[in-house]
Amino acid sequence: METVKLSGDGRCDSPGYSAKYGLYSFIEQSSEKVVDFTVTQVSQVANSNAMEKADILREKWLSIVHHTANVHDWDGCTHFHGCAHPPLERDDEKAIKWLKIGEPSHDVLKEVVFDKKIQAAAEKLSEFCHTGSLESFHALLTKYCPKRQHFSYKGMVARAQLAALDHNANSGRNHASITNGDRQGEHRYRTVFPKNRKAWVAKPIKEKKSYCHVSEMMCDVIGRRRSGREDGNINVPDLPANIAPTPRPPVEDVVTAHLTRFRQ
Repeated sequence: METVKLSGDGRCDSPGYSAKYGLYSFIEQSSEKVVDFTVTQVSQVANSNAMEKADILREKWLSIVHHTANVHDWDGCTHFHGCAHPPLERDDEKAIKWLKIGEPSHDVLKEVVFDKKIQAAAEKLSEFCHTGSLESFHALLTKYCPKRQHFSYKGMVARAQLAALDHNANSGRNHASITNGDRQGEHRYRTVFPKNRKAWVAKPIKEKKSYCHVSEMMCDVIGRRRSGREDGNINVPDLPANIAPTPRPPVEDVVTAHLTRFRQ
């Protein structure tokens, strides 16, 4: 059995302290593939900084004991009250070998998931692995989710899904080579000057990206539409109309408070 090595990090949708959404993503280190992500609105946490705190990772980790037992809605958590995936088709649900609550296999999983040492170590995992692929994915997200443009919750999730598909389809590309001339066959490089290194360094140039997955995805969408399947809907949590922590007061009250403040 191969070991799965996960790295995770958060990314806010706008600069500074004005973020509305936070996206926390996980990448498998060996394959450099995005395996999961979660979009959180700032109204679900204390502030935009809190969207990257360890409690999000911890709750995501603890939810494993529910999902593996075919339980996809639960109580007792601050941020996550259900699985992020859409409702499972009946045939897909029957085909999965779920763990059963109370049986030894599920009890062993709970011992690992609820282990305090493992939970405490989760906050320090980034110190023991290179997160370059995760940073590359977050840079790619800027193409699909520009930070200076507003999107709905569904829009954020859908665009992050497209970014994940793009990243996974092009991870692990080979080192590009020179195709003609006297240096044909040699590997290609570019030079950059990182501020932290304070010296010019050579970085490999990878082969061009492929977008074959887009054609496959479009064919799948058309096929699902023709067959009448409409699965894949995005589950939207119960979110307020805006990110304000309190309901909108009457405009007269706000104007009166504004004028009173200036008279003092």
